[in-house]
Amino acid sequence: MSRPSFAEVNMRYAFEIARRSTCLRTSGVDGSQMKVGCVIVSADYRRVLASGYNGNAAGLPNACDDPNKPGGCGCIHAEANAVISCVESRATDKIVFTTHQPCPTCSKYLIQLGGVKVVLYARPYRDVSGVEMMRSVGILVDQFVIPCRACQIENEVGKDMEMLGTIPAKYHICLGADPSEI
Repeated sequence: MSRPSFAEVNMRYAFEIARRSTCLRTSGVDGSQMKVGCVIVSADYRRVLASGYNGNAAGLPNACDDPNKPGGCGCIHAEANAVISCVESRATDKIVFTTHQPCPTCSKYLIQLGGVKVVLYARPYRDVSGVEMMRSVGILVDQFVIPCRACQIENEVGKDMEMLGTIPAKYHICLGADPSEI
């Protein structure tokens, strides 16, 4: 087995921290549960500056307000929780790894955090306006998919992916793979 890159390790950490999520809502893109994780790291990938997952505020019940209503879940998003926890200076360059493409509101939080140079996400989101917003201020945003241990599909950022049945292989980890198998 080859040695994983720091980028792969940090994306795996985002999936691991997402396992703490209590969100019951499902994604409109692929039907997976919206258990989202976010990790903010230093530009050299070696220091974790903050992490977060989606869930209710501390001390409140671990439940969604309305998991069947888009935007009505009531959970604090993973990116927002990570931004709240990040005490690093705005001047410090940062790379963000998130299991799902950030929504427009979380994209604004990441912009406001300052120092974010790159945002890498694994799973797509129904609204791409957040990506466009981050790109408009110079943040590099791209999909980063790591090989799935369960089936050893090798994916690389920016390459056209082969089809796995009717499911594009680049989205394979989004569809049924337990985060511990990624």
